[in-house]
Amino acid sequence: MAFTISRKLFFNVGLTVVGFALVLAVTYANLQSLRVTQDNGAKMAEGATFAVEASLMGYKAYDVIADAIINRDLDNSRQGWADMRREMVADMTKLEQMAETADERAAAAQGRTALEGVMKLFEGELLPLLTTKGEQISWEEIRDIDGRIDDQKRIAATAYGQLAASLRDRAMAADGVFDTLAARLVNLTALIMLGAIVVLALTQTLIGRSILKPVKALTATMKELASGSRDIQVPATTQADEIGEMARSVEFFKQSIVEMDRLQAEQVRQEEVARTQRRQEMLGMADTLETRLGGVIASIGRSAGELGSAANTLSDNAEQTKQQSTAVATASQQATANVETVSAASTELMASINEISRQVQQSAEASASAVRQANDTSERITQLSATANKIGEIVGLINSIASQTNLLALNATIESARAGEAGKGFAVVAHEVKNLAGQTARATEEIAAQIAAVQDGTREAVAAIQAISGVIDRLNEMSTTIASAVEQQGAATAEIARNVDQAAAGTREVSITITGVAQAAAETGDMAHGLLQVSVAFNRESDTLRHEIDTFLAEIRKE
Repeated sequence: MAFTISRKLFFNVGLTVVGFALVLAVTYANLQSLRVTQDNGAKMAEGATFAVEASLMGYKAYDVIADAIINRDLDNSRQGWADMRREMVADMTKLEQMAETADERAAAAQGRTALEGVMKLFEGELLPLLTTKGEQISWEEIRDIDGRIDDQKRIAATAYGQLAASLRDRAMAADGVFDTLAARLVNLTALIMLGAIVVLALTQTLIGRSILKPVKALTATMKELASGSRDIQVPATTQADEIGEMARSVEFFKQSIVEMDRLQAEQVRQEEVARTQRRQEMLGMADTLETRLGGVIASIGRSAGELGSAANTLSDNAEQTKQQSTAVATASQQATANVETVSAASTELMASINEISRQVQQSAEASASAVRQANDTSERITQLSATANKIGEIVGLINSIASQTNLLALNATIESARAGEAGKGFAVVAHEVKNLAGQTARATEEIAAQIAAVQDGTREAVAAIQAISGVIDRLNEMSTTIASAVEQQGAATAEIARNVDQAAAGTREVSITITGVAQAAAETGDMAHGLLQVSVAFNRESDTLRHEIDTFLAEIRKE
């Protein structure tokens, strides 16, 4: 399969698309990992904060217990305790869901046990005593229950504090993983982008050289052909792409021009040979006619002078005139044959001119085919330009991803601010992500510049092919001009053939006339007795015949 220009350009575009797709895939995959890691870190930080708040649940519950002890508004205390109990149960359940490791689950279970102990002490001992004894309850009983409640509060605070510390450690670990993934994403993206740019630049340079160099050489060759040079060597005829096809078309056109020059030279030579031959034949025919007819006319003149002396001698002279007229008829027939030979040569010359016209027409058709091929190549390169525009849309998508990354970094900054000290690591990571988004934006700008270079090279290729089409059009116009000149030569040759035919008709007429003279000479022997009366008129007619023959011979020699 030939590696044509369109395949070269599509190959370059394909490499670009693959590079963009690779960058997009790697960036997307790493962003997904970063998003998951960030979500885990945020979840752990939130859990740590919630666990710290949960460690104070025992103290919040004690506020309700203390209110019941001091104010003794038991209905209000029961309502407040019911709300506090629901909150405590919900918080304990949420903390147990956040616990993932064995230590975390153990701490969550220990905290639940301690808080449930607080609930049992208040609901099972303190609240019934306050209900039954009221003001009669002793402070020793209250202090005993209160002391045991304090012990359970401390146990719950310690357990949930351990859970908060574990969740905070996991959040810090997720922060470290996030930093590692972010750094790896930056390095990997930069490496892939650099490799894609290097490969794109190399392929663009190689493809541009493989197209522009032979196109420039082919353009120079066609200019040389247009200026009249015929011994120039046509380059790139062995290439298997569109440039090779154009080069072979130019080579065919060159050979057609060389053949046309040869045929024109041959035509000129044949015309010169025919002209010389016809001139020689005409001169020979004139000499023959002058010699033979001059003798006949002289004989007729002598016979006319002797008519007055003897009529019998006239009969002998008439017989002699008959014989000489027969010889003249034979010479006239020979001249007619020679003229017809010239006419046949003119017909062959017309056939040669028609062949030249056909060769010129084939050259014009080859030029038209080269123009169509150049137009097809221009359309393919235009389609490649549209493909490059689509690549620009992909670059826009990468820019959109960079914007989303920037937004993600902003969200991480907000979350880190909410997390306080636990979120400082996320602020650093958010800053790195913003830097990554900026580097991605700059990389996409460099890719856009490379795409613009591809489009510029495409436009240069279109301009070069259009220049080739213009040169071929001018060569086509030259072929049309040559065809017109050949047609004019054909018309001139046809005119020569027509004149030769007229000359042949004239020689045949002379032959017929001489035959009539022979017949008249035969009849003269029978009318010898009347020659004496017409001798004067016969002499006058002889002079007229002599004048006409001289005029005819002069016209032949003039031609």
